[in-house]
Amino acid sequence: MEQPTKPSEIASSESEQDSKPAKTDQPKPARLTMAAETQGTNKFFFMTHGKTGIIRADGTGLKYFDFQVPGQATWQPGSTFSDGRRVIFLSMEPRRDGPGKPFEVYYTQTPTHIWVHDLITGSLEELCTKDRIAPFETPVLLLGDECLLVQVVKDKVGRTVRMKLDGTEARDFTKAGEGLPNPPRCGKTIAPRPCPHTAPTKIVVLQARGKSGVR
Repeated sequence: MEQPTKPSEIASSESEQDSKPAKTDQPKPARLTMAAETQGTNKFFFMTHGKTGIIRADGTGLKYFDFQVPGQATWQPGSTFSDGRRVIFLSMEPRRDGPGKPFEVYYTQTPTHIWVHDLITGSLEELCTKDRIAPFETPVLLLGDECLLVQVVKDKVGRTVRMKLDGTEARDFTKAGEGLPNPPRCGKTIAPRPCPHTAPTKIVVLQARGKSGVR
């Protein structure tokens, strides 16, 4: 079974930083997650001390995100739209795994939600709300500004589905058990990660906008 990618557990706020983060015994180093172009100024998302922030390349304008949506425990950023101001975010409700509830069974029963956040206006809108396939759906890659590749895990088996931003017109990009994709650096092709329990291993390169793959 292909284990789903485990989203980072993040708490966040979007107010200007006015104090240093609280010290911990084992502080986690800042981790760069992606870059966004906003009104001609390079900005970067990063994760540190359990928070997701955004900062300009020159070190100014530090903000942490706090969307204040009831029932959502963690948030993390994803792909950026072509306008450079709208960003995909993933939120998760409180995890369903825990003591007596093994990760491999209960983690993917955790409901997730996909959002688009406007860095300029501050608006937040939920995406992929129609024709939902499973509780656990996580964004993999934004295709243009109209479609998403979404990792869907149902009955402990993952696959990747291409769908419109509202969740309609869903179709399989990889079948159940074929593997989950590594997002491309060039934005044109995707190489799914093969399932570790599948033999023999195959590398498959798919055109993200095409209907067929090249094996």
